[in-house]
This record gives sequence, C-alpha cells and structure tokens, in this order.
Amino acid sequence: MAYLDREMRLPGGGLAATQDADSDDGTGHNEEGAYFVWTEEEAKAALGEEYPAFAAAYDLSAAGNWEGRSILNLTGVEDDVVATRDRFAAARATLKAARDNRIPPGRDDKVLTNWNGLMISASAFAGRAMQEPSFVDLAEGAARFVLGHSLKADGRLFHSYKDGTAKVDGFLDDYAALIDGLCELYQARPDGELLRAAVDLAEVMEQDFADPDGGGYFYSGTRGETLVTRPKDVQDNAVPSGNALAATALQKLGLITAEGKYLDRAARVLQSVSGLMSDYPRAAGQSLIAAFTHVGPAHELVAADPAARGPAARRGGELASLIGRTFLPTAVVLTPHGGETPAAPVLTGKEPVDGQPTLYVCRLGTCERPAVGLDAAAERLNGLR
Repeated sequence: MAYLDREMRLPGGGLAATQDADSDDGTGHNEEGAYFVWTEEEAKAALGEEYPAFAAAYDLSAAGNWEGRSILNLTGVEDDVVATRDRFAAARATLKAARDNRIPPGRDDKVLTNWNGLMISASAFAGRAMQEPSFVDLAEGAARFVLGHSLKADGRLFHSYKDGTAKVDGFLDDYAALIDGLCELYQARPDGELLRAAVDLAEVMEQDFADPDGGGYFYSGTRGETLVTRPKDVQDNAVPSGNALAATALQKLGLITAEGKYLDRAARVLQSVSGLMSDYPRAAGQSLIAAFTHVGPAHELVAADPAARGPAARRGGELASLIGRTFLPTAVVLTPHGGETPAAPVLTGKEPVDGQPTLYVCRLGTCERPAVGLDAAAERLNGLR
C-alpha cells in the first residue's frame, strides 16, 4: 500500500498503469532491476554493522538470489514477522535513501479503468481490515478520479485516460472491476453517491454486455466496434476474467442493496461458466470465489456503533475493527449513515441498542436478533466464521 501511494498515485488520485522493470544503471545503459536490486557491497556500504542481521532476515548474500544480486525478501524469520519488520525499519529507510540516489525507472501514467477498479477493491478491503483510513483514502481518490475522468455523460465508461484525454469504449472488465471496487469502498467508507454509481454501472453492464441466450456477458459492448463475433472473457489470466469479476461484483451489490436481480444475474454468470469451473478450475479461480459466495450462506453485517460517529467515523469504531479482523469471505459489511443510499432497505432501523455497539446479522434483508456489545458481537462473528 505504501508503494502504491508513493510510486503509482497520480495527481488527482488515479493510479498509474505500470512502472518499468529496467532503468539506467548509472552508466547510461538500461538494465533490468537496476533500481531495485542490491549487491552485497552496496548493502554493506549503506548499512554498516547492521548488515549481517539485516542480510539474514532479508535474503541478502554475496551470491544473490537473482542474477548475482539480491531482491529483498523477508524470508529469514519464522515467528513474528511484524516484530522483525519493526526491528529493521531504520535499516530499510537507510536503504531507501540510498536507492533514491539511483536513476528511477519510467512510469506509464495511463489510468486504466479495470486495473484501477481492482486496486480500489483491494485498497478499500485492506483499509477496512486494518482500520487504516489512508488506505481507504487511496481507494476513494482512485474511484473519484475514474468517475470524474473516464465516465461519459450517458453513464458509460472509457477504458483509458491519459494527459487529459479519455479514449476507447469500456470493456466488460472495466465495468465489473469498477463496480466491485465501489462495493468494497462503500463497505469501508459509506457514501451513497458512490454506491449509486455502482448501481448505475451495473445497469449499463446488463444493457450493453449481457448475453440473453447463453448467459453471462460478452467482452465488448453493443456500442463498440462491430466484430465478426463477440468473444466472452471467462478464463482468468494475469487478472481475473470479466465474467468472474461480474459475478463477484453483482453478488456484493445484491447483498448491499437487497436487490435480488443482481444475485440472479450473478447466478446466471456462474451457470454459464459451470463447465469451466468443473473441468478447468485453475483457469477459474475468481469464478470459484464467486461460486463460494453464491453457495454461502452469505450475510449482510450491519455495524451500528455509537463510537463510530463524529470524528471517529473515519476509523469505524471498535465494532468495525472487530469485524475487520474476522475473515468472512461471504459477508458484506454495512454501516448506518446519513443521506440517501441504495442500501437503505438493509440499513433501515439499524441503531445501537442501549448505547452499545450492536451487530445485526442479516440474510437477504431478514435480520436475526441483534448482538449487543462487543463480546456478543465477537461470539456471533465466531459462529459465522
């Protein structure tokens, strides 16, 4: 997350597409890894007496672990990784300062809608799990950048933005990844406007990309270039397939809004790729994740915490922290907030009981008796896990 913020975040909040692997090695020649890797001599010169302990923890050696040089890997620790990282914080800062004197690699400043959607989702999830507002800030900045620069007046997306120009009509994975990112962002920082954007994009995705006969979604929209055939993106490659992302996003959107139509659309996608999941599961990882949520049971967790209001709202309070520390892959997490939101049916009437943090566990809008207090909420969450 620190790397993304430091190296990839552009003015205005969008995330750049790529950073080069090669850069000038200081002699005028481009060399792969020149900016990132270390020789034993370079590390010793920077770290001095700290080198032996650091080298043992971070896999530094004279032989190196990559073409005679070393990529820093925290591999030499068996127990407390966090304590080891904390111990060597100053040493890492020293190496970073030394590395800053090297010629940095180039960066491709295109803001790709699909890749930003993936990172919005990951950043928002990380921020919620760790209760770290700066991670959610990164996600929100990227979301607002994409919606502000790559969204057309008719509600459709461009695929790419660079140097003041958005171009290329959006593909399925642009819509699906951004919808998923907005759903994760809404869970981390409730904002009815951003959730409404996810709802609007889901309707455009259905209108422009859906295959009413075979199920699932085509990769290109009806308004794009006319092709001999419209392919479907169903196999995961370097990134999840468009259909797998669509199923994932639609399930989250359906749970958040209590709208069954989104869950039905997700089910149709999964049905259309059921053969792939069965016969070639390694090519369908994201679809299998979506299928896991579909089988469920999936839940909506409503966290009503009086301590999360006012100045503390950015961190969410103790109840949000408790939920963030609990791995519940088939649940969405919602927080009551002011203003209009498509999630209103799920949030209606969800208030703290007796002034205590209160957890409501719901299934398609039908909720169980509230768990009042952190101990009761922890017990209920453990039951779900």
